[in-house]
Amino acid sequence: MDWTETIREAGRQHRRVRIRFAYPDAEQVTEYEREYEPYKIENGQVHVYSYYRGAFRTLELDQIKNVQLRPESFEPRRPVEL
Repeated sequence: MDWTETIREAGRQHRRVRIRFAYPDAEQVTEYEREYEPYKIENGQVHVYSYYRGAFRTLELDQIKNVQLRPESFEPRRPVEL
């Protein structure tokens, strides 16, 4: 499924998203669910601020399993390019 429009909408509205994604490692694929601030989509990736990591991260769009638009807003840490 293509989640880009939900992510773009969240970024334009400065709203958090909860993203569930699959992270493959050498042995298996593990799914995680985390809250993020979305900032940019390019080259099949979404650039986000991770509340779990406390840092900017890059997620592969093809690994995203679900996106939920959250009611909480955020104050951008850098320009939102969505």
